[in-house]
Amino acid sequence: MNAKLLKQISDNLTPLDTEELYANMLDSSYGEVEIAGYSFSTSRALKELDPTAFRCGMVDYIDSLSLVEIGGDYYEQDAVEQERDSLIDDLESELSDLEDERENPEIENIQAQIDALIAEIEEIKKYTF
Repeated sequence: MNAKLLKQISDNLTPLDTEELYANMLDSSYGEVEIAGYSFSTSRALKELDPTAFRCGMVDYIDSLSLVEIGGDYYEQDAVEQERDSLIDDLESELSDLEDERENPEIENIQAQIDALIAEIEEIKKYTF
């Protein structure tokens, strides 16, 4: 993945705690369970009594959501797409500024910078989430 896009995402988004998401879903769906007169949250009971079932259920639940995995972290797909679009807007603005400066004979290598920005914008546009 493009380094600028990764930085944009890591600077502006917080990875989701997938275990917490799953636990909240379990607890809101099933409430508390009672064992020998003691009450426990469903997520805690499942995690303690059958950690494998908890992890498998969590993976299935996470797969059902619109999340994007980047570097082992999960983010909401819409938020990642917004950051991608924001970066593209910033790069296109930078490109426009460079194109305006192209007429200035004192600035060297403007065309190389323009070409590099165009290539980077096109690369980032290829990412779909």
